[in-house]
Amino acid sequence: MMDLKAKLFYLLTVKEKVLLEKRLKVFRLLKTNLTYREIAKRLKLSTTTVVNLNKRLKLRKGIRVKTKLKYSARIVEKKSLPWVIG
Repeated sequence: MMDLKAKLFYLLTVKEKVLLEKRLKVFRLLKTNLTYREIAKRLKLSTTTVVNLNKRLKLRKGIRVKTKLKYSARIVEKKSLPWVIG
């Protein structure tokens, strides 16, 4: 009999498996000193996706999300990034 992990993986489509794998890689790379842009470029995702996943991860851990985002190699005020909704 298959274990629960194998059953869940069996139920996912190919696209869902790829998305899940990318999300897990984002979480792993967020622990390194890479910027959002570098992570997005490596995994072929948008920077906004990486930022949103980081926010979700911090909210799950009970950490208050700061109003400044690490973008590229500098710190930029949130209001100067009009495409970031939050």
